[in-house]
Amino acid sequence: MPSGDPPVTVAGHYPARDARGRVALFAGCVTQHFESASNDALARLVSLCGYDVDVVHGCCGALHRHQGALPDAHRLPRALFDRLPASRYDALLHPATGCVAALQDYAHEQGAAFDAPLADASAFLLDAGLARHLQGSQTTALRVALHAPCTQRNVTGGDAALAELLAALPGVEAIALPSEGCCGAAGSKMLTGSDDAVQLASRVLAPLADRGPVDVLISPNVGCAWHLRSRLAERDAPPAVMHPAMLFAQRLGLQKAHRPDRGTRI
Repeated sequence: MPSGDPPVTVAGHYPARDARGRVALFAGCVTQHFESASNDALARLVSLCGYDVDVVHGCCGALHRHQGALPDAHRLPRALFDRLPASRYDALLHPATGCVAALQDYAHEQGAAFDAPLADASAFLLDAGLARHLQGSQTTALRVALHAPCTQRNVTGGDAALAELLAALPGVEAIALPSEGCCGAAGSKMLTGSDDAVQLASRVLAPLADRGPVDVLISPNVGCAWHLRSRLAERDAPPAVMHPAMLFAQRLGLQKAHRPDRGTRI
């Protein structure tokens, strides 16, 4: 039932040509302020696949959940669920798998009804036909390390879809990082348990020492990307670390190449 609060404000709109549906892109709080290029890239890809995109703001409560602050962890996603007119959308997406997982956990725990499915972005894009577009994208040779976060493998799904989308890119050599265990980000663990977090990241990044340098590392979770980027920054000519949607959008010419780190060749 509606909470009585005003509807969630649509902060941005990406129209599709001959739209076949409409998607709500939940920009989140951390992603909105610090990784806004990921939101923009995902919206452009969804629009390319034929869906109008409404960008909405709010907080999923994931960090509150990690800290055990359950009242806020429930209040924040409830505000989104109650105030977003789900009946007008075919899906609710977020670029960060950790945020999608938090929303899914809330829905499961509370029995919350949300008419539009909470979808993993990679799975949605694959189903929407993005691979066909990627096959005709830039062919510049690129070595890409693929990190599939715990939240994607164990909660949201979509890790196989992400690997399939990456494989559709011409000229790309994909190097899969270990798919067992955690990279060390673990919500807020990278901030509160630094020794363990560093060791876990080192294990995940170890294959890069044997396989040679890569140009880009992609991860569909903002916390994991930040944590792995911080570990790679200690190396000479570290690869760029970005959301996969940014890589796809750049190869399709939908977004200018973003070079947050040295060593990027896109």
